[in-house]
Amino acid sequence: MKSLLIGILIFFSCSPQLFAKDKLTWLTLNWPPWMILEGKDQGKGQFDYILREARKNLPQYDHVTEKMNWARFWYEVKNNNNICSPFVLKTAKREEIVYFSIPHTFVLPNAIIMRKTDIKRLGNPDTYSIVELLQDKRFKGYVEKSRSFTAIVDNVLQKHESGSNLTRVAESPESLIKMVATGRVDYTIEYPIVAAYYDKNEQLLNKCREGTILKIGLPSSFLSDLAIAVFGSCFQYDL
Repeated sequence: MKSLLIGILIFFSCSPQLFAKDKLTWLTLNWPPWMILEGKDQGKGQFDYILREARKNLPQYDHVTEKMNWARFWYEVKNNNNICSPFVLKTAKREEIVYFSIPHTFVLPNAIIMRKTDIKRLGNPDTYSIVELLQDKRFKGYVEKSRSFTAIVDNVLQKHESGSNLTRVAESPESLIKMVATGRVDYTIEYPIVAAYYDKNEQLLNKCREGTILKIGLPSSFLSDLAIAVFGSCFQYDL
């Protein structure tokens, strides 16, 4: 962990410097178990720790945090506001507008998150093609607007989501998991560890009506790696 944090600090020290005591706004997101903003586990997420260490080791800046979704974060970046995130997936397009740290965390791939009853309707598969699911008019899916799910999955969605059952919405991961659990939508795409956290905390799902939420893995052809690298990122400011 220490070496990862050093990498984050190198990222800031090697980037063009802001003026002393310029304000840095950090994205925060209630995204347990990665970042936890409320409840009994508040502040105990992996990215909570990374954010605290970054702030502690960068006293030359005035740090503030603001809760926002990904659509808002990338809007602020594109408008040249002083904003950073302790956790972002790297894409070629994003490298044009933000600086990235070295990887500080590796996570397992995203999966399709559905209720148990809907997975049964698909035949209880261990993996399922997102392309087939997008075209299945029995279901309705929501995913976060402006969020990346790795380059391969992003490209598949971009190619097939027009006219499909999938809608991009400016919602938080927490809201989307709850929508699936309560039947407002049938599926989302999320890290299995996030869905598992909510499923183990039934009160967070408001005692969902239709049973346990489960994951369906994406086929190997949709996965670039067995683990996904997560980076810190900051807007590209001018000298």
